[in-house]
Amino acid sequence: MKRGIYLAVAIAVVVALLALILPRGAPPTVTSSAAPTSATSVQTTPQPAPPVATSGTSAPTASPTATTSASTTSTPAATAAQPASVESYEANYTFLMRVFTRGVEARVEGWLVIGESGERNYTYGRLRFPTGDVEIYGVAYNKSAVVYKLCAGGVCQYDYQGLFPSGSRNATTVVKGLCQWLNYTGVMNETRGFVELSGLMAPFRGRGNFTEHVCMAGRLLLTYRLEVDAVARFGAPFKSVMEVKAVRVGAFNETMYRRLAEELRSGPAPPAFADLLESCYAVYVAKNGTYLRTDDYPADADVVYVVADAEGGVAVAERIAQDLRRGLTVYLVTFGYTELQRLLPNPPDGLYVARCPQSDVLDWLRAQPAGRAEVAQSYARVVLK
Repeated sequence: MKRGIYLAVAIAVVVALLALILPRGAPPTVTSSAAPTSATSVQTTPQPAPPVATSGTSAPTASPTATTSASTTSTPAATAAQPASVESYEANYTFLMRVFTRGVEARVEGWLVIGESGERNYTYGRLRFPTGDVEIYGVAYNKSAVVYKLCAGGVCQYDYQGLFPSGSRNATTVVKGLCQWLNYTGVMNETRGFVELSGLMAPFRGRGNFTEHVCMAGRLLLTYRLEVDAVARFGAPFKSVMEVKAVRVGAFNETMYRRLAEELRSGPAPPAFADLLESCYAVYVAKNGTYLRTDDYPADADVVYVVADAEGGVAVAERIAQDLRRGLTVYLVTFGYTELQRLLPNPPDGLYVARCPQSDVLDWLRAQPAGRAEVAQSYARVVLK
């Protein structure tokens, strides 16, 4: 989860900033603004963490000098002679991201706290957007169970499927040598490559080149810099630069891990499928190879398939038929006004199809508990019963 949270936050920030910038941006020209080469301009000092909604003591203070563990023993720093190998820790980080597009610049800055020990991880922090603060929480119970919660304006959303968008990444990593930060000696890796965002869960579609510099001391991330030059599918060129730097390293906080794990594991019940159907534009039932609009449809389902395009329809066609032969109530959910005959040319009788707002569908899908949803590149399958 450690490096994954940075990439996930970067993508979420780019999406949010592009949405803010583009409506008021200049005519479509590639900006000539130079991106920053260091994070020395960061003005945000790590500050107290947002309170976690659990009983007991308040969340620890995330400041460069604060001790956020019951123990006051920090992880020992290594000498400059060889790289450190830190396996268990809690670290406070500053965060700065700038996005440049169409002659306009926007930034998000804030702080993150990340703890790691074995397969257990936790993350919390606050990022300041032009529109307000966003709180981030995350916890990993093991290699396959990760839960995130994002809160803005007092409203929180749980994400059990992960913040990571679909897509492809073709990259080459080179070890550049040793690096030093906070009296730790680590190894600097440089990764250059091409990235394309696509698929069912991608917040937007685009492609471009990226360069990533990561200074690691064992499992401890000391500094992280990501530069992306890309073009979104709707034609907007943008450059983004993100920098994350450790400002304090201490011991893994067992108390904080348990509190976050309890909070996120016991999150709200998954939203009912019936609630999603209420937001949909129309529901159809398949009969004799065609789609008939109907108001007489079940408000519940055994299995739900989420498909965005014809590629996804081809991928799930046989599985839908198998589920129907088993006597299950099966829905296919798609976005907006997708042409149904192109999506699934020969639908099996008894299949229900719902056209719904994309944002509502993806919110419902992300809120499904781990193990309930199978998310692939072009489709998702959710077993509700």
